[in-house]
Amino acid sequence: MLHPEDFNTLTDKKAVNDSVKQAKEARKKTLEDELAQVEEKVVSQAAGNLMFGKQLPTLDGNQIIMNSERIIISAKTKEFVTYSKGKYGIATDDEITMNCLQRYVIDTKTHTSVISPTIHLGAYITTRHPVLKGDVTTAWLSSLCGWLSGHVHNDPYITTSTPAQQGQLAGLRARLPTLHSTRVWIDG
Repeated sequence: MLHPEDFNTLTDKKAVNDSVKQAKEARKKTLEDELAQVEEKVVSQAAGNLMFGKQLPTLDGNQIIMNSERIIISAKTKEFVTYSKGKYGIATDDEITMNCLQRYVIDTKTHTSVISPTIHLGAYITTRHPVLKGDVTTAWLSSLCGWLSGHVHNDPYITTSTPAQQGQLAGLRARLPTLHSTRVWIDG
């Protein structure tokens, strides 16, 4: 069912592997450049209200400083609450782990960002599937609808250019924007 030119292109393993390698290298460079730009933009727009890897301001005035090899604070039977009127920062040279038996809730009134080279929802060691980029996916699907609507298949039993099929393709293309989330955005 493939056009001979498309079939030859897809069966040329070296050309396909070269294209995949080139795309991966371009994606890696683009991701690194975009992450740097996003961090710079967020820091400039936040007017000093964010801490991207920066330590706390100068420690002076009324304060409590604890410094030890290990510090453990435990609430035996009730809640443990921390609060800050200003910035609240946590920094480590290693790993932050949070474990909950019930729910993990983050509530913010303006914006939530997770800045990381990779993000895994679920265990990292399980089968990993990359998410689809909404604008790119809908553009690709729109192109596919356009190609299908212009394609005529010359089989006496299968016709791809009837008006009913054209209307269905137009309807599918019109519904592509509904695939986009209005609340969740990815970069990558």
